[in-house]
Amino acid sequence: MSGALRTLSARGLINYTPYGLITLTPAGTALARDVVRRHAALKGFFVKILHIDEETAEKAACQMEHFIPPVVVDRLLQFGEFLEICPRGGRQWLQEFQHFCQGASKSRACEECISRCLEDWEEKHPPEGPRTLPLPELPPGHKGIIVTVDTTREPGRVVWELGLKPGTIVEMESLGPYGEPVSVKFLGYHYSLARPEAEAVTVELP
Repeated sequence: MSGALRTLSARGLINYTPYGLITLTPAGTALARDVVRRHAALKGFFVKILHIDEETAEKAACQMEHFIPPVVVDRLLQFGEFLEICPRGGRQWLQEFQHFCQGASKSRACEECISRCLEDWEEKHPPEGPRTLPLPELPPGHKGIIVTVDTTREPGRVVWELGLKPGTIVEMESLGPYGEPVSVKFLGYHYSLARPEAEAVTVELP
């Protein structure tokens, strides 16, 4: 143990003296935070995107976090976020991927998925009139006017109490990794919403 501590001290990662208090140096703190970030990013990708069970994802992240270059971790995060927000993919696409991995009939599953995609596209992109879409699909930096809030479920009632009501102008600020939190601005305030809360809101593009 003391040999490992001396090695870390020589690398400038810890402040160490025999029998003394051991603390992280700024460089050690930065490295530790990077390891934690890599672990969380890898596990999140395995669970949320690849639908791997928590225990297996935890073990895989522990094995990989020390060896994957930072650029690969960053790209995995970007890919996961892209899948969450891209209108050609999104959460429904990820759910269909999960069914695919579980051994669903490939041809039948794809036919049903294509049919649903076409129906969703026609619903979200009518030939005439204003365009409406769920709040999480509002591009960052854009504003929308709230047209409906689904208050039949708890997430919708929560945002209604916050002031997200029909007629309110809301601006999308950013989406977190894997699509949440959903950061928005309205009535002069900044809020971070859980994904189900944001999905309860439908907005119209001005």
